[in-house]
Amino acid sequence: MLFNSYPFFCFLFLALPIYYLLNPKGRYIYLLLCSGIFFGDSFDFFIFLLSVSCNAVGAFYLIKLRKTGLFLKIFFGSLVFINILYLAYFKYFYTGLIPLAISFYTFEQITYLSYIAFSKENESNPFSIKDYLLFIAFFPRLLAGPIYYYGEYKDKLQQSLSQAISWDNIGRGMSIFCLGLFKKVVCADRLSLIVDSLYSSPEKFSTVDTWFATLAYSLQIYFDFSAYSEMALGIGMMFGVILPLNFNSPYKATSIIDFWSRWHMTLSRFIKDYVYIPLGGNRTNQTGNIIFTMSLAGLWHGSGLNFLAWGSLHGILIASNHFLRRYNLFSNLPDFLKILFVFIIINTTWIFFRASSFNDSFQILHQYIGFSSVSGFHFGKKNIFMVMILMGIIFTMPNINELFFTDHFLKFKQSKLWGIFCLGLFIYAYQQMDQVAAFIYFNF
Repeated sequence: MLFNSYPFFCFLFLALPIYYLLNPKGRYIYLLLCSGIFFGDSFDFFIFLLSVSCNAVGAFYLIKLRKTGLFLKIFFGSLVFINILYLAYFKYFYTGLIPLAISFYTFEQITYLSYIAFSKENESNPFSIKDYLLFIAFFPRLLAGPIYYYGEYKDKLQQSLSQAISWDNIGRGMSIFCLGLFKKVVCADRLSLIVDSLYSSPEKFSTVDTWFATLAYSLQIYFDFSAYSEMALGIGMMFGVILPLNFNSPYKATSIIDFWSRWHMTLSRFIKDYVYIPLGGNRTNQTGNIIFTMSLAGLWHGSGLNFLAWGSLHGILIASNHFLRRYNLFSNLPDFLKILFVFIIINTTWIFFRASSFNDSFQILHQYIGFSSVSGFHFGKKNIFMVMILMGIIFTMPNINELFFTDHFLKFKQSKLWGIFCLGLFIYAYQQMDQVAAFIYFNF
């Protein structure tokens, strides 16, 4: 079920009041039921249940091995390997559609198994099937994250079952949800019309067209992914759970390292904790570990060579960034120049990410650097105006974190003005939902 769909609106506005009418036990069962309904497709739900059941059994035996200390790491490593094989089969070898949310609940179950195997908290009884099911099935973050860790959220999720209704959380959550919906429907989906025209027939466009459309894609993926992250955050708040931030104005980054600390923040944390550090991290072969980790991250997004190229490029850029920092090179440049330089690099590398194949990415890159047999500009004034306005918003306006969780001068207040503003955004976006488009990160 998509956040930006009429069925989900009905689902949410029915589910929320019923939830707060129930006692803690009723809320627990109800949330699990909501998660099952949220999946919608019986096949997706079966794949999810199979994964959850196998990992629950694995966790049970991890506890037994933890008490004896025998073969604990070997068994844990085997469980992680099985999870990765399960994910890899459906992502790269299965001929049908990728099961809904499989990447994200697989990663979260790896964090769960790690907690069960090695956490020093609750050593006497670290396993709770009740905590586990609520953690893995909490529906607001099922589809595309954020990726949260079991040890950090098991208590918060249980506490939310017994807390009284918080009108402040509901008001904030609904406002964040409305802002996210507007970003998706009005911004990202309209930008996709520009982007799709170039990437479907690149030979019809000039170098200037290519610059403009690649810029439009940088904006599209920004608004699309930030929209999902904010809608998930808002829904979680309505149910009393503040999910981790996943997006923090990444195009305001002053370095590539800074970019990855702001873009898909929970994925960056996961691959650092479960790939980069186990490889040796900064201790041994830092450059090689960085490039390998980011190449793997690229392949997670897709099996094509273009995704491998995208990930590897970012690995090389991050390693180069560490080198520049080590020798304090370019550190005295003004921040606006750093931001501009980083944005140009990110904008260029998105070509590999968006292209349908490695060959297509090189054709578009060829045009991007000036080699195109077509001349002129083929996009209208309305498109130029939209892109310029959205660029201004990205680089000058506060983000959701600043608006709702800090003391920014534009911060959210429980007021009629904010209520009217967010309701207006929702109504306008609702009226534009003639065609429901999936979020970009649902493909991963």
